[in-house]
Amino acid sequence: MKQLILLILAVLFVAASTPAQPTGSKEDRVLERDLRNLTRRIETLKKLEPTTVDNRNENRVARTLEAAESELAEFKGKHPDYDVSGFDRDIADFKKKLEESLADRDQKAGKIDDFTATVERILDFRPDARKFLADEENAAAETEKQLSDFQDEMNRKLTPDFLELAGNPDNREIRNLTAKVQRNARSALERLSGLDLEKLRTAPDENGVLMRYFDILFARERYRTLGRIFGNDAEIEAAAEKAGGMIDRLGTLAEMKELGRKNRAELVAAARMDPEVQNNPALKKEFIRAFRSNIARPKILGPDNILRVHLISRDWSVERNKLTGIILNRRQYAQFVLKAPDGRCFLYTFIMQQNNKGSYYGPGFGVGNSEREMLCENVP
Repeated sequence: MKQLILLILAVLFVAASTPAQPTGSKEDRVLERDLRNLTRRIETLKKLEPTTVDNRNENRVARTLEAAESELAEFKGKHPDYDVSGFDRDIADFKKKLEESLADRDQKAGKIDDFTATVERILDFRPDARKFLADEENAAAETEKQLSDFQDEMNRKLTPDFLELAGNPDNREIRNLTAKVQRNARSALERLSGLDLEKLRTAPDENGVLMRYFDILFARERYRTLGRIFGNDAEIEAAAEKAGGMIDRLGTLAEMKELGRKNRAELVAAARMDPEVQNNPALKKEFIRAFRSNIARPKILGPDNILRVHLISRDWSVERNKLTGIILNRRQYAQFVLKAPDGRCFLYTFIMQQNNKGSYYGPGFGVGNSEREMLCENVP
């Protein structure tokens, strides 16, 4: 009996120490393993939070989503009868949230692009000095319209939603743009501080005065507008206040126009021909021929409206080759007075050059010409 008991105990010990054998069929075990892997893939995907997708993690999200969809497709192929509708919903919900997040991000990016382009437009807002340098009659009117159109454009553009973007310190593009605007304001303040207002006031004509005045006026508009966008920024405010103070000291646009007209009238009244210093009919004839054939001849030049010609150089000035000393050309100056169809008179200082041909000089041609209005009564 004792031996029987010992035998039973030995059998029980062996049974207890022997590993348990897996239960179920091989197909059940494969299903269990594949389901575990798929569940892990889906849980990994759901942890990514599609609403936080940005440029830094977009590729990782896309790879994780692709892996989950691939895992689900493989599971469906191996276990077509298993209900995976829950997993389908999980992926569909994730993709919907992801699409909404990407659309929102793209919309915000579009707003930031528009914000950046608008600020750059403001920084580049300047009068076209070429119109004034070319002495165009409508330069002031066109520049006034440019200023008015800009103000209307900014009033439309600077909505509350637009202005809210400037206060987003978390956006790198906005931070960089803000720093650029501040650097620009510092540079403008330095430039404005170096301007000579007396030189502006004594410019020779209306366009000369207004070209400089509009430069300051546009600067004031630039930094006032940037101040509306970036709030109480000390550097932007300093540039705006500097330009505004200069405008206050100079006066209104109408006053500047009147000052320019006054300066021009004084300059015209003071204009005189230089005294003629030589009497040389042949040289004068050559000057007239060169003046008429000059590419940059005055538009008002007609067949018989040259009132007076003065030879104002006593002799030729020559230019020599720096190495050989051989004369290359020679030049003289003359002044012409023309009467325009509207009855005004204009004084031209003309430079004629003749090139050295070896044993003689070639025909004269113009190499410089300046224009100045003068009173016809002051023509000698």
